[in-house]
Amino acid sequence: AWLLGFCTKKNTNFRWCFNFLCSLFFFYLPLFLKKLFMSKLSLYSLLAVLLPGALFSFLINIILIDSGIDIINLSNNNTSTNLALFLCASIFFGGLIHMLTMKMVNQKKYNLYAKLGMYQNVINIYTKSSEMAFTQPFFKNLCKTRFNNTHEDSLEQEGEKLYNWMYYSLEVNNNISIPKAFQSFYFFFRNLFTTCLLLLIPITSALLFNPLKTKYIIITVALLITATISVWLAIWYRKNMVQKMFWSYFSLKNPL
Repeated sequence: AWLLGFCTKKNTNFRWCFNFLCSLFFFYLPLFLKKLFMSKLSLYSLLAVLLPGALFSFLINIILIDSGIDIINLSNNNTSTNLALFLCASIFFGGLIHMLTMKMVNQKKYNLYAKLGMYQNVINIYTKSSEMAFTQPFFKNLCKTRFNNTHEDSLEQEGEKLYNWMYYSLEVNNNISIPKAFQSFYFFFRNLFTTCLLLLIPITSALLFNPLKTKYIIITVALLITATISVWLAIWYRKNMVQKMFWSYFSLKNPL
């Protein structure tokens, strides 16, 4: 939208029609996506991608403006074009951040998320919960019948398989809304931590070479505080996500 609007800025009538069509497109796009994908994607999952991407796009735009590249002026201060550009950038960068975080989390070596406690093993979280100790015989029996594992430490050996089995079983039975809500918030804070780390690179460069040092010192401090709080919140939401998953499956198979 920005590129075509900029290239055709001399033709006012064409630009007006183009911007009107863009406005209609981005007005009906959420309705179309809701009908097509809302059964698969929750609102929280969309926010977990969109909000970190929006923060990344917003701060990168600030750096570009201070460097003399004002994207808003290039788009002739057209609100619909600017909104479309910002929305596309937020979804694009948010998707990249989510994909990058997933790849970094699954790294066996130099896993920063595991070292900070944001990616604890699901079975370690479950077995350390004193509230769920009485459910362990049920899940050990489930490992025996489902995975043919009769060892005493069957939960530790089959933990990931068991968790994935419970996830899809709850999803099929439409009982996963509570665990999935905690999972979505966990994804949000984990992705927000990644966003803060990625933003520290251009912000630090701007701090060294840009005369507006006070501004970027404040932004750097804010990013560090946000990253620290995000770690704590991600740990809390992951623990609750795992507990809710086990509780939901246990309640489904053992109704009152």
